[in-house]
Amino acid sequence: MRKAFKLLMLIFAGIAIFGFTKNNQPRFQNVIVISIDALRPEALSENNTPNISAVMKKGNFTLRGKSISPPLTLHNHAAMFTGVHPREFGMNEDDWRDGDKKVSVPTIFTSAKAAGYETAYYYSKPKLGYLLTSDVNTHKLAGVKAPESALDGNRNKLAGAKTPESAFEFYKKQERPAFVFLHVSGCEWIGPEKGWMSPEYLKTLSDIDERLKPVIELIEKKGKFIIIITSDHGGHEKLHGTDHPDDFKLPFVFYSDMVKEPDVQNAEYTTTMLKGILDRLI
Repeated sequence: MRKAFKLLMLIFAGIAIFGFTKNNQPRFQNVIVISIDALRPEALSENNTPNISAVMKKGNFTLRGKSISPPLTLHNHAAMFTGVHPREFGMNEDDWRDGDKKVSVPTIFTSAKAAGYETAYYYSKPKLGYLLTSDVNTHKLAGVKAPESALDGNRNKLAGAKTPESAFEFYKKQERPAFVFLHVSGCEWIGPEKGWMSPEYLKTLSDIDERLKPVIELIEKKGKFIIIITSDHGGHEKLHGTDHPDDFKLPFVFYSDMVKEPDVQNAEYTTTMLKGILDRLI
């Protein structure tokens, strides 16, 4: 794993020089990280997720991504934001409530704001407010768990449905260089009810893929972009957060119109690598 980490860092460090601009301005106009909660990489396909698959074709990806342990939402988003296991800065629980202490170490938003980006954070779980700091210019909690009465394919339209739309509205109005982290719910609610990789789970992901289409197309149209699509954890049967290998599975997709695509097809990726990758690029 250590060798794979060094290899991936060297690859991204090598391509970073292509992103520099003069006068100490941000290298890119539009940077977005999309985290689809509870996304198993095996669920991605041209038929079920045509928009994400198109990004994969135009960019590069690995399906060998892994969560840190435990493979849970707040732990792994904290790892993405900070580049280290959250236990290193005292976060032990996978829960947070308004009024509790927030993350106390530098995050991806610290780096983005220092580089001159307008920053925005759209998330669909209240506990991810733990990662909201003064380095975020715009933020919105846009989605909660769907009511128990929601059934099958309609459930995903209620859980986290507003975050892609919020990101789209932000980018549509934004003229300055922008850095956005977008968290999308849906799969993590249907997985425990109907099972990971079930028809209902795949339908939920397909609808998420369709809701992401306008955001992806707008960023491509604006140009000078980085699009990263990943996840926090997977799941198996109707369970997640366990030691089962499927609970740790996640994809990592990278696409940019400004930097050479690294060959990450067979590279291992963990959630703690995201911050280092972004720091080298932006």
